[in-house]
Amino acid sequence: MKKQIIQTAALSAFILSSPCLAAPSIQYGVNQTINLLPNAADQEISFFISGITTPAIGLEFDIQVGDGGIDLGGDNTGPVITHIDLISNTIFADGSPTQTDVVTFDLARQSTIDVVSTVLEDGLLATVTFSTVGMDSGSYDLLLSGVAGSFNTDLFDSIGNPLSITAPNGTINVIPEPLAIVFCLLLSPYLLLQRDPIRLKC
Repeated sequence: MKKQIIQTAALSAFILSSPCLAAPSIQYGVNQTINLLPNAADQEISFFISGITTPAIGLEFDIQVGDGGIDLGGDNTGPVITHIDLISNTIFADGSPTQTDVVTFDLARQSTIDVVSTVLEDGLLATVTFSTVGMDSGSYDLLLSGVAGSFNTDLFDSIGNPLSITAPNGTINVIPEPLAIVFCLLLSPYLLLQRDPIRLKC
């Protein structure tokens, strides 16, 4: 339970999203809301993408928690981003990917990935690991766009042009474990819609 909370939420949003979006769109949590357990490390959250119609050769993944903490001139101290995985089981996995972690602040990160062959499929985009060690509760903005004021998560085509994907900002909550369990149980019926299990644990 401490290693990972809810992947059901992100998967259900991904499954129920429209396949006819005007631009590729990132989905995570429930309506872009992520719930984490308090005082727990290694909590993995999946970020999915759908609606890709133009082959992509790379990704810039930008993410920020709250005001970005001291590294960005803010005051927040968590939840801390401890790892970003753009390779394992993602849409890039079969393209001989190379990941570079450009910025690795506690509350703000930028990671990029380049592949040898272009990607034209929907699925898992990234897995982000959070730690709430030392935290009891709280609610924070979660940014994929406007990170550090001006950086936006985006895919790039074969000549390096951004695809202008929809990378919505959301909320990250630290909630007590009993509430997290109830939340997971309420969403468990969506598992019946799942055809290809992706890193789900409740």
